[in-house]
Amino acid sequence: MRYLHTMLRVRNLDQALDFYCNKLGLKEVRRRVDEKRETGMTGTLKLTRTVHLYLSNLGGASRRLTVIERVPVSELEEVTVKVVQGGGAILDEKDGFARFEIDLAGGATQELTLSYRVEAKSNVRLDLGA
Repeated sequence: MRYLHTMLRVRNLDQALDFYCNKLGLKEVRRRVDEKRETGMTGTLKLTRTVHLYLSNLGGASRRLTVIERVPVSELEEVTVKVVQGGGAILDEKDGFARFEIDLAGGATQELTLSYRVEAKSNVRLDLGA
């Protein structure tokens, strides 16, 4: 069975993963976790986004992979973007591409994690997607 969905919102993550993975036999391949905070005095918005990528090599031979994940970039002084956890990625700060070079053995799995923080002053409205 193939199930492609870009986002699922659930009340209980453990129950949802048990249902989809253990009962239906699906595999999680990507997860994004957002932590949003607004400071009271200054109104500065701080968003930390963590992306988890799950890789699997279902073949028997080792494979060399290039995985590219996008990090926002800003040309505004009022908005800053900083990679908090790069997980060994090579970051192109101008275009916002984080590139992972991975050697994945046959039958192996690996998790990649990339975290970045976006800070925007109160006079800027951000829409970083749901």
